[in-house]
Amino acid sequence: NIANQLTSQIPPSKYTAESFLQNRIQNNFVISPISPIEVNSIIDDLKNNGNTVNSIATHVLEESKHIITPIICHLINLFVQQGYFPDNLKLGCITPIFKNGDKEKVNNYRPVCSLSPLSKIIEKVINNRMVHFLDDFNILSKTQFGFRKKHGYRNGTTKLHR
Repeated sequence: NIANQLTSQIPPSKYTAESFLQNRIQNNFVISPISPIEVNSIIDDLKNNGNTVNSIATHVLEESKHIITPIICHLINLFVQQGYFPDNLKLGCITPIFKNGDKEKVNNYRPVCSLSPLSKIIEKVINNRMVHFLDDFNILSKTQFGFRKKHGYRNGTTKLHR
């Protein structure tokens, strides 16, 4: 087995992977119940891209949010409690977007997947909770710039330059 061969070639170390973690977390990551205010805010921020598969259109959610928000909250809370994400919410519509060059070559296109608005709402709720947890307990390294608000690649370049 190649994995065992490679592992046997690694010299022993007095350090463990855990010893490199700067901030050990004593708290568990728990997702508190989602509120209608949070869902309304997320619906307000949704972009209407029009490419949905068997889904409620974004503008319908926006126009009926005063009625549908409590139902969405209840569903999301059930999904979180049960650790379940419905298969039909995993479906997306893939659109090829032309980059540049010869339009006849497949390599000159990049795929963009549009998910249903409900899937985006659930994703945003979970993302918000995870980001708050990571920030509250100072888990991410100060040199983690990607995928963080107010931490673009330029921040990393500036830090590297200093």
